[in-house]
Amino acid sequence: MRLVRDLFHDLQIKDLRMHWHFGLGDPADTGMLLGLLQPMLLPWNNATLSADFQEAVLEGYCKAEVRIFPIRILGYILAFIFSGATIRVIKNALIK
Repeated sequence: MRLVRDLFHDLQIKDLRMHWHFGLGDPADTGMLLGLLQPMLLPWNNATLSADFQEAVLEGYCKAEVRIFPIRILGYILAFIFSGATIRVIKNALIK
């Protein structure tokens, strides 16, 4: 989880234009997903989510301008690979 958090931290979204129309079939599940996703879209004016509480559907488009720092990402991945927990998992997998 820390690796994913660090990777998203260095991913800078400059412009986001999107519209998604979705439904999960169950109105309660659709409402919970909308409640989780909607606050993340507040910084962008051109990003909208619309929920369909009647049927299961997923359609939409997304266009984003993203800035990535490859050197930082490489550093995070190397730190993950050579971390103590990862090395222990690899050793345990190879020993068995």
